Amino acid sequence: MESSIRDKVEGTFHEVKGKIKEVTGKLVDDPNLEAEGTDEKIAGQVQGRTGRHGTGCGVRSGRGGRGSCGGGRPGGGTGKATSD
Repeated sequence: MESSIRDKVEGTFHEVKGKIKEVTGKLVDDPNLEAEGTDEKIAGQVQGRTGRHGTGCGVRSGRGGRGSCGGGRPGGGTGKATSD
């Protein structure tokens, strides 16, 4: 499987898993589980977005390069807000 597709799939999996933990934490009144779920959900969103940029972007941690996104920032590195 291509790396960017794998990142999208894994990111979506972590988003869903995080949301389940977050809701479960709220239901059982466990703030630690809720926070863990929120963190995992956000990490999944980030991973899914890096997959959208492909491997030449420099956004993924450990790449270090500037890549085609400009400055290694999602959205083109222009400093302007973009919509997906």
